[in-house]
Amino acid sequence: MVKNTQGFEKKQGFEISIDDAKNILKIRAWGFWDAEVAGKYRYEFENMINEMKTRGKAWSTLVDVTDYSPQSARVQKIIRERMALATECGLKKEACIVQSLPTRWQMKHLARQSDLPMRAEFQTEAEAMQWLSSN
Repeated sequence: MVKNTQGFEKKQGFEISIDDAKNILKIRAWGFWDAEVAGKYRYEFENMINEMKTRGKAWSTLVDVTDYSPQSARVQKIIRERMALATECGLKKEACIVQSLPTRWQMKHLARQSDLPMRAEFQTEAEAMQWLSSN
């Protein structure tokens, strides 16, 4: 079930939703973000994190960055801070769907800086969902 989505023009943007049945926060991001998109992401992400936190149980994220570009230092800082916030608010696992090597490196680097608990990368959503469902 989609709780909230935020989309922009095709060249940059994101969508965030919650899979209620599996308690998974799904994030899809694309393009190279400017400050406006990054600010809107920060706001929407924090709202969704607060909702996940109020559920009182561990939760996971499924992040699809297949069409996401490596980001500026300013945007990286926002992403890193959101990852750290998610960890503080009960994030158990993160599955990342990524194709591009530069994006993969950047996401791994941000995850390490944010102390994400369990993180793995996948080529498809089916693989990622299977891993998230395992204990």
